[in-house]
Amino acid sequence: MKKKQAVKKIARYLTETLVPAGVLIFSVILSVVPGGCRTSIDGVEFLSGDFTVPQLEDMKIVDSGHVSMTLSKEVIVNRASVRKDGIDGEKSEISVESEISDDGRSIDFKLGENTEVGGLYVLDAEIEDSRGNTLTLSVDFKGFNDRVPLMAFSEIRTGATASKNIFEFVELYVLKEGNTSGLSIVSASDGEDRRYQFPAMEVKKGERIVVHYRNYDKTCVDETGENLLLAGAEDCSSARDLFMQQNEKSSLGDKTDVLMLRNDDTSVIYDAFLYLEKGKKSAFDEKFNGALEAIEESGIWTDGNGNADCTVESAFDGSLIKSSSHSVNRKSVTSLPSDGTLRSDKNQWYDIAKKALQTPGKANTLPQ
Repeated sequence: MKKKQAVKKIARYLTETLVPAGVLIFSVILSVVPGGCRTSIDGVEFLSGDFTVPQLEDMKIVDSGHVSMTLSKEVIVNRASVRKDGIDGEKSEISVESEISDDGRSIDFKLGENTEVGGLYVLDAEIEDSRGNTLTLSVDFKGFNDRVPLMAFSEIRTGATASKNIFEFVELYVLKEGNTSGLSIVSASDGEDRRYQFPAMEVKKGERIVVHYRNYDKTCVDETGENLLLAGAEDCSSARDLFMQQNEKSSLGDKTDVLMLRNDDTSVIYDAFLYLEKGKKSAFDEKFNGALEAIEESGIWTDGNGNADCTVESAFDGSLIKSSSHSVNRKSVTSLPSDGTLRSDKNQWYDIAKKALQTPGKANTLPQ
């Protein structure tokens, strides 16, 4: 008896619920498929337009009181604030006013007080486009450096012998004093992510700074203050020694690379060095294009006659310098101009063929 009642309930469910639902669904399908006579559904409005969030394309520290942003579309600023993160952990708020450019894509943030050179700051903002799409961002930046020193590449070793703790280094000579905040050494071979970024520190005219590209034990200590005898690693001296943080990888191109001393805040290039292995068809491949174009535009590297040139013909011959027994020195680096007209070319450089004659942190060995 119970079994018959259960069967009747199932039959009633099928006839009263599922079958009508199936008929309704089939009718709707017929009304919208191409086989029917309708291509739209009455009463339904399909929305169209731009639903993408504004994208941050560029940010620059204009000066000690201004930060600028460029967005992918016309925007307004709903809110903005700047916070200074102190070394002691204290945080302080700085008032901010914003001004939109005529095309609506650029924003100038005017700070209520000037930033400190090398200070750590955070810009928080909410930006909205004409469709109501909002971008909330939080961007770290350093205080503007208006005292950039003039430094020149002096000696470079691109090869390494790990068993003897002999690694890549770049030596620089300070032609004009200042603060190194915002400066970096960029290797086109290593890429932007592995560039060396200088800490904020005061340097004096006549100093030699050695940037070591490996950090392998506790003796690899950055000398950012007055004490220049903290580091005890191989190749360290009484000069100022700095180390690539937590780096155990091979750095710099063995025989081919493009090096730049650059201000990351302003994109100004202060010095450059081009070297390549002669006779290689792929000497300067695509990954070097951006650096070569930027250097040629700056006019820093020339063909020897004062003409900006970043071609294969203008590069220094790097065929021999892969070995750690070799380095390249710059002629008369201490006599280079300190008025901002620094230029470099392959004739200013020469090969040092013996490890014993390499001089990181000391006066360069004369050409052999």
